[in-house]
Formats: sequence, C-alpha cells, structure tokens
Amino acid sequence: MKTVLEVLCVLEDLDFDVRYGVVFLSTPMRLWSTDPAVGLAAPNQWETQILAGEDATIGPKLRSIRVTLDMQDVPLGSMLGYINEISGIKFTADATLSDRRISMKASDLPLALMLKLLSLQNGGDVRIAAGAVHIVPRRQ
Repeated sequence: MKTVLEVLCVLEDLDFDVRYGVVFLSTPMRLWSTDPAVGLAAPNQWETQILAGEDATIGPKLRSIRVTLDMQDVPLGSMLGYINEISGIKFTADATLSDRRISMKASDLPLALMLKLLSLQNGGDVRIAAGAVHIVPRRQ
C-alpha cells in the first residue's frame, strides 16, 4: 500500500501521512503547513489536558474501550447516548453540535480514535471535565 501511495504522490505532486489511523492524501502545503488555516486540524484538547481525580481515569478508558457501531444519519447526541450506554462513560455534546447528523461505521475501533474521527469530520473538539467527555466546537 505504501508503495502505491508513494508512486501516486510522485505522479500527482501530492504527499501522504497516516494520522489517527487514517491516510491523509493532499498537497504538501496543506498536509505539512504549520499555519492552522492551511494544515490539518490539531489533536483533540483532551489529549493534552492535565487531568486529576475522576477525570484522570477517563483518558485510559477512552484508549482501552473498543467500539463497533454502524449508524447512518443520526443526531450526534443520539450517537453519544449509545456510546455512553456501551462504555459507561458520560458524554455530552454542545447544543450547537448535538443535532448535527452523523454517519459512522466502525469495527473494533478504540473509542479514543473514534472520537478523533468523529470530531475532525464535524468541526468539534473533545474535552474532559466534571467526570464526562464533552464534544464542543473547535476553537480557531
């Protein structure tokens, strides 16, 4: 697979990178720029938060719980409700994102990775506070 991507990139003046378990294929400027307006989205905030108490236990759970789901055109709030049921972790979505329609199919995916993919495609960020995982709009 890597060889095919390398050949494609040479022929089409593109580049690729693997982030969050996803292959990103784009122009080098878009893929590698340090300008936030040009490059790929930054990691979710929870990955850099300093967590204490109950919040400190959530990060390891997000990394260890594996999720299989197939949801098509459902509100983000409903999807988070389902994930809450299967994981035992409380999830909330900002009111501006809660009704956003989501489609996602994942098989045996770490919950942390699923949240990255979910938030990246919907302009959201993931934060941990007050014993819950919150999906909020990404700050520019």
